[in-house]
Amino acid sequence: MKKVYLFKSVCEFKKSEYSSIDSGCTYGIPDNDPEITEYQSVEDALAALHKLESSLEDFGKYFVFTEYWVEEVEVDDHGYWASEDGPIEFSVYKTARTIDLLNAVVDMGVDRDTALDEIDASLDKLIGFKNRQPLDDEVIPETWHDNIVFGFKWEAEYK
Repeated sequence: MKKVYLFKSVCEFKKSEYSSIDSGCTYGIPDNDPEITEYQSVEDALAALHKLESSLEDFGKYFVFTEYWVEEVEVDDHGYWASEDGPIEFSVYKTARTIDLLNAVVDMGVDRDTALDEIDASLDKLIGFKNRQPLDDEVIPETWHDNIVFGFKWEAEYK
């Protein structure tokens, strides 16, 4: 008999592992013990999944990445998993490119060099200088993008 599950996985990553954090990265990690919720159908599980988003939280020396996925599993007569086909779909992990962040801040009227210096300082603190990527290649969580833009807006409004 097939059963449908929604998994919630919460994993810690070192700052140096930042570039490996992406949708699906927690699937198959040894010793990862995800929370599991059973659903009656794939459609019900996917409907629940679409209400969730992956997230990344900064805890100083490491990140905590939370993601969700739906999986259909073959279960034997004793309730043990007999086989699995892998995830059907993962939760959305919203990201933004750092270059787009820079352009958004410059479009607000901030000098490009000033914007770049302040964005670099923020991301160096969050990600770690050694873990940064070239500006055109670097991807950050959308929440970081939005928070940094908000900081520039707040600073411009209350200067």
